[in-house]
Amino acid sequence: MWEMTNEEIVSVCEPFYPVLGRVFGLAWRNMMNSIAVLGIPTKVERANMMHAAIRTELRFFCDRLDPIVQLVEEPDGGGLDYVLLDSGREEKLALRWGRYGDGRIRRNPTERQLGIQGQGLLPFSEWSALGADAEPTVVAIGYTVENDYTEAGCPVWWMGRLVLLRERTTASEFIHDIAVFTQHEVRTEHSVVADPELRIVERERRAIERAADKLRRKHG
Repeated sequence: MWEMTNEEIVSVCEPFYPVLGRVFGLAWRNMMNSIAVLGIPTKVERANMMHAAIRTELRFFCDRLDPIVQLVEEPDGGGLDYVLLDSGREEKLALRWGRYGDGRIRRNPTERQLGIQGQGLLPFSEWSALGADAEPTVVAIGYTVENDYTEAGCPVWWMGRLVLLRERTTASEFIHDIAVFTQHEVRTEHSVVADPELRIVERERRAIERAADKLRRKHG
């Protein structure tokens, strides 16, 4: 199977870096805001919350750029959600996402997930159903979590960076940095989801839509 090189992957993905940084940043904000209502999650719960938050914000982005960028969602919590990115050539790029730490992205250790990580391939049925002429190259967006602990019952975690990877079961191959974030004050009181915070969310979504529209015009 022919596979895109790292340089080709970066050339396809790099125009989308700024808006992907906004999408993941907003998803992190939404996940942290939910703590005010749901309480402090375990690491597994937080990973699931973050996955869902990213997927929610990606819908807004992908809807603006369809069919250049498509969000493929597996029903019933199967976990195989990814973004299919049209490279402008015959080849397509499938972008997964997850927390990146200790050199890899941790997934549920099912046979299916381990197979995708180990081979770098999606199950045939997943991409052939989209009418793709060739199997897409599969890469991942990894987000890091810094200060992964709590103080006085409050979380002090923050998202440090986004990286582009070739995902593997043991040690993923780093390709490129996508975005770097700065630490911000973490609040967990109920006021965190009041009107000012909701306005921030709406403002960020409008910025993502504008960026998506600009990318669409660039792609013709």
